[in-house]
Amino acid sequence: MTFQNFDILLIDPAAARVITSPSDETTAPRALKLDVDELAARYRQLLAHPKLEKANLIELGKELFDALVSGSIARLFYKSIGALEDEDAGLRLRLCIESPALMRLPWELMYSQDDGGFLSTSKRFSLSRYLPVPHPVEPTQVGLPLRILVVISSPSNLPRLDFRHECRILEDALAKLVSTRGVDLIFEQDARREYLLTRLQQEKFHVLHFIGHGGWVADRGAVALIKEDGQADLVDAETFAGILSASMTLRLVILNACQTAHEEAKSGFAGVGSQLIAQGIPAVIAMRDAIQDKAAIAFAKHLYGNLAGGASIDIALTHTRQQLHLNQGDHPAAFGIPALYLHAPDGNLFCVVSSRKKRLVGVAQQIARLNETCDALTEWKELHDILQRLSKPIESVYRIAANPEGAALISWVLAPFHQDLDSHLIPFASKRIRFIGRRYQITNEGLSGEEWAVRTIQLSADVDEAISAVDAAGIRGKAGELRTLIFKYMSVCNRQMVDLLAQSTRLYVEAKDILDTVKQEETRLKYTTLNWTAIESDLLDLEACSNRIAEWLCFHDLFDGLHIECARFYSQALLEKSVDPIAKSWVELRDTLIVSFLKQAKAISLIGEAYIEHSDGGVSGEAWIIDIKRKSDQLTANIGERNIVLTQESIANLNKLVAQQYSQIDMSIKDEIKGFTKCSVALHARVTA
Repeated sequence: MTFQNFDILLIDPAAARVITSPSDETTAPRALKLDVDELAARYRQLLAHPKLEKANLIELGKELFDALVSGSIARLFYKSIGALEDEDAGLRLRLCIESPALMRLPWELMYSQDDGGFLSTSKRFSLSRYLPVPHPVEPTQVGLPLRILVVISSPSNLPRLDFRHECRILEDALAKLVSTRGVDLIFEQDARREYLLTRLQQEKFHVLHFIGHGGWVADRGAVALIKEDGQADLVDAETFAGILSASMTLRLVILNACQTAHEEAKSGFAGVGSQLIAQGIPAVIAMRDAIQDKAAIAFAKHLYGNLAGGASIDIALTHTRQQLHLNQGDHPAAFGIPALYLHAPDGNLFCVVSSRKKRLVGVAQQIARLNETCDALTEWKELHDILQRLSKPIESVYRIAANPEGAALISWVLAPFHQDLDSHLIPFASKRIRFIGRRYQITNEGLSGEEWAVRTIQLSADVDEAISAVDAAGIRGKAGELRTLIFKYMSVCNRQMVDLLAQSTRLYVEAKDILDTVKQEETRLKYTTLNWTAIESDLLDLEACSNRIAEWLCFHDLFDGLHIECARFYSQALLEKSVDPIAKSWVELRDTLIVSFLKQAKAISLIGEAYIEHSDGGVSGEAWIIDIKRKSDQLTANIGERNIVLTQESIANLNKLVAQQYSQIDMSIKDEIKGFTKCSVALHARVTA
């Protein structure tokens, strides 16, 4: 079946609006007529009841559906259903829940008699809790078996888990899939955070299935790992996501509260699910309650069976819900207990490949995505460079505006800003940028586009207006806003470049793994169709380029602050008549950014020689690093001698050197990105030859 996205945003106070539909229509926010606390409490009471009646579930599900799908949302919902082309088409209903209160409600139980009953079990729908992201997760090319790491955590100060019993449930559920090499189960009961991190770093896993307890840390959902003394180690979702990110291949996390788990564990897992998605985990299934052994076996059997068969995670879970609903037994609510939190836009986590040809097609697609990632990296770098150019004159205006005597210079100082705005930012923002948002344009309603473009242009006009009015306070105020905005988006650019580099590394690792499998197959069959010497050379070059870019980006991020602070320090020093105020500012600058710079220089391994301070007082390393260190030491000495002329001269020399090296770092990153792109294009050509 093919599914089209229908996204509903849920916000506080209890309101909803359609933000994505097949027809590209949206709706205005509308209030939800429901009592959140009453519905959440009634759901907990239903689950706790020893003989849960299906009629009560239907009643609750109808209230949820009627509250959400009504008014303008209902009209667009049914219009979208009516526009589906055939019986094999459906709606992917994605709830983007920003409201913590609405997150508590069991939307998986929504019921509509006209739409086939429970929406989450209907073949016409898939239902998930979705987090929109600027860089969607791409499906990972994997060869069977899917490797599932089952972590069973049983701290000594919480209700004990029966490790063997929990293992037996999964073994019984997946016996056939294991025997046919569809999945590979790996059990682990050492749930210390350090051990788990190491294991994820050293081995390849596609799924992590966590069975245990949850809880809350400072109002944030948490999972209970184990300390060295065997007691519970409550790890919040952000930390847990950091541990999981050590795996380059992990795409799905399942959080399963065992039957003995206390109430806090169950609700805590629901909190963890959404937070893990926010931290970049592609998909999380969090059990909102414990389920009986029979249902647990059916859940694992059908979910993993569908995934191994190539289904997307949302469709795999829909099929699993249908099985749980069909064979509900004493637990008719079991199908609604799994809550799917999704980061991947179409639910595709894995692209299961089983033949050499499919593998080669898959790796070609991975490399094509790698090329796109390089293009995105280049685009963010270009935006950063434009903003960096704009920052210099606006920083000067901000400083000069504080001095009444400098008013006459402001228009002259601001001229390069306007020139760069007109010749660089506006043309860049106006073209059809592919990766960093909407293009800038002037419409009947005003300016539209990304904040870094629209707000920069608006604030530029505000500064000009303040200059015309000879309003010194207004000039400084608006220049300060503009300065803050530019620095904010320079930081955003840096983060995006780091994220894209990490994404390119994942794509590279996945492509390399598939190529290794193809090579092993060709070696076994004793025939070769690809130039493996050239391919392996390209892979080595890609890895080296990626690692060098990572090192340069660390310095780039650091120099963003260092060059700004050095320029500011230099401008301040020129106005001083004595060494004392300079000395205070220098200590702050030296003990933060200069110390951080030298620490980073000691970690160099690929872009040059690491900086080393020897026991005899000498230093070694790259010439530019040593030069910055020596000029810093010279400045400290001049300040100690209280020589204002030499101090100002040393500051000028240091500022000039930092600016030159910042420019050189920029050039190095651009060159490495070009090299990375060249290798990636060459590799794609060899694989598709």
